[in-house]
Amino acid sequence: MKISVIIPCYNCESTLKECLDSVLKNTYKDFEVLVIDDKSTDSTRKIAASFKDKRLKLLINSTNSGASFSRNNGIKNSQGDIILLLDSDSYVPIDWINKHASLHKNYFSDIIGGGVKGIHNTTWGKADNFCNWLVAIPNSKNYYLKKLHLPTNNLSIKKSVFSKIGYFNEKLWCGGEDAEFCFRALKANLKIYF
Repeated sequence: MKISVIIPCYNCESTLKECLDSVLKNTYKDFEVLVIDDKSTDSTRKIAASFKDKRLKLLINSTNSGASFSRNNGIKNSQGDIILLLDSDSYVPIDWINKHASLHKNYFSDIIGGGVKGIHNTTWGKADNFCNWLVAIPNSKNYYLKKLHLPTNNLSIKKSVFSKIGYFNEKLWCGGEDAEFCFRALKANLKIYF
C-alpha cells in the first residue's frame, strides 16, 4: 500500500528541514512526500527544493490560500492509497509511516488520528503518541473526540474517503477544518480510530 505524506507549509523555514529529515528517514518502503508551499515569504521553498530525494515533490500555490487549500492540493496530486497528514512544525520517529500503515491494515479503518507530544509547550512536537491508546469513535471520553475534533497533524486517511465525503473545507481559513471534516466523516459512518 502506497502512502502519501502531505505537508502544507507557510513561512516554516525554522522547522521544515528537521521535519523533512525525519520523514525521509522512515523505514517504510513505498511512500512519497508532497510539500505544498502556500506562497511563503521566507526560505521555505528553497529549503524544500534543496532535498534531492525522488520521493519528495514540491508544489507551489499561486496565491496564499490557507492550510485547507494546501492539503487539498497535495491530496489531489498524490499517488498513495493512504494520505498521511503532517504539519511542518513536527517531526516523526523512524517507524511513523509503518505504524499508520499497520493500523490501517489491522483495524480496516478509514481514518487513523493521533496527537503530537510537546506541541503545546513549544512550536515543535513529535508526532507519535497515538498507538498507546487506540480507541473507537464515538465511544471515547477523550477531549478531542467529544468535540468531534481530530487534528490534521498526524492523521491518516484512506484516499477513497475524499470521494465519499469531500475534501477539507477551504472556506475555513483560520481553523476548524479538521473538526468540520471529522463531523462529515462521523455522519457518513466511516470507521475512525484515535
